Amino acid sequence: GMLAAALRRYIGNRAFYGCNGLSEVNLSANIQEIEGEAFSNCKGLVRVKYDVPNASGKLIFNACQGLEKIIFGPNVRYIPESFASGCTNLTKIEFEGVLFNQSAKAESKAAAGGQSLTFGIYAFMNCKSLSSVVIPACTDSIGPNAFSGTNLKTVMCYLRQPINIKSTDLNSKGKSTTIYVADDVLELFAAEENWSKCNLMGTNLTGISPTLFDDGMKSLYKAKKYIKNGAIIIRTDSGNKTYNATGLLLK
Repeated sequence: GMLAAALRRYIGNRAFYGCNGLSEVNLSANIQEIEGEAFSNCKGLVRVKYDVPNASGKLIFNACQGLEKIIFGPNVRYIPESFASGCTNLTKIEFEGVLFNQSAKAESKAAAGGQSLTFGIYAFMNCKSLSSVVIPACTDSIGPNAFSGTNLKTVMCYLRQPINIKSTDLNSKGKSTTIYVADDVLELFAAEENWSKCNLMGTNLTGISPTLFDDGMKSLYKAKKYIKNGAIIIRTDSGNKTYNATGLLLK
């Protein structure tokens, strides 16, 4: 069944733990707090709509092994620690409203009306089916190991400037994870130590909705510019051109 908690202000510790009859949960912005493991181990849960601004409970949807999709509403400021860790069938994470900047032209926080978003530590740890994710433009922080143990292959990053991360925070499988940023900020990300250790590619993010992104639509994001071994590669109709970090044409 479905739980729509629009009027409830508080959801206590393990309130719905192991409720296997739940298939869908809709948590509105009216909710002020959700305590730890509130929906953990709900094996039948498939879909979550989550618009709670600042819940602090850990492991809220931990080990919901049937969970396939999470939609974050426009009021979310914090994705709590170990939020959906161990959700082994989770394949889609979407963001609604001002949490992302579709045009990728405005500054990060301005694009979200001054709002910021934090991914808590271990937020999606061991979500083994998760292969792609969007980082909204207003993201302020990505906690350590937020995506460790996932199968991330592609990251659409709408940030306009790099934030502090460890090179492994968005790079769960090393160089096999490709992080797409806007063409005009690629060099800015490449100059930052930990981002430069990732497999960065520049592309045109303008007008592309992050909610449409999945591995089956990679042709929309074909990179014209990318970083390889510290050099900048630019694809042209006549072939690739390689520059060093100072802009000197190498070949």
